[in-house]
Amino acid sequence: MPVMNFGFSRGFTLGSMVGFNNAAAGDGTGFLVSGTAGFRRIAFSGLVSGLSGSAPGAKTLVAKGGTLAVKLAGGPLVPVSITLLTGAGYYAPVSGTTSWRVPVGLGISWTIPQPVVALKLWASPRLDYTRVRGPVRTTTGTDFGLSGGVNLGFLNGLSLDVAVDRRFSSGPGAKPTSFGLGASYHVK
Repeated sequence: MPVMNFGFSRGFTLGSMVGFNNAAAGDGTGFLVSGTAGFRRIAFSGLVSGLSGSAPGAKTLVAKGGTLAVKLAGGPLVPVSITLLTGAGYYAPVSGTTSWRVPVGLGISWTIPQPVVALKLWASPRLDYTRVRGPVRTTTGTDFGLSGGVNLGFLNGLSLDVAVDRRFSSGPGAKPTSFGLGASYHVK
């Protein structure tokens, strides 16, 4: 699933997303449900996601995680926002194996206010730390990642999201990429 880092608002947000992945990212369809509590300069999120494989009969992998976001710059009347985001996600791809992913990134967004909808363009470079512990050995790695997209925020609290995410892994030809379509509802 794309790492979403376009800022946050005060209040509570419930969101969902469908993600489509290339072969390096699992070649399946991902589903995400999240909840975010935003305060003045800090926000906490919790999420549950699943990835259904492209092969018939493949089991769905379930991941759990959370994020912490801190607003470094920007405010209600400033169209540019800079947010620092870190999080952790965990899943067990096969019995006896665990996988952790920890993204740390900077989100930069620009809001273009319109009468009915606020258009927010955003980009987020990051470092992705991964740790996979198997029955025989443990591997760790750090990759560069980049995500970006468009958020359409309506006056009634509904938002629609389009996002793309790519990690630049060190393996030959390994460029996990996902494309996401999402919706969320914000309550102040």
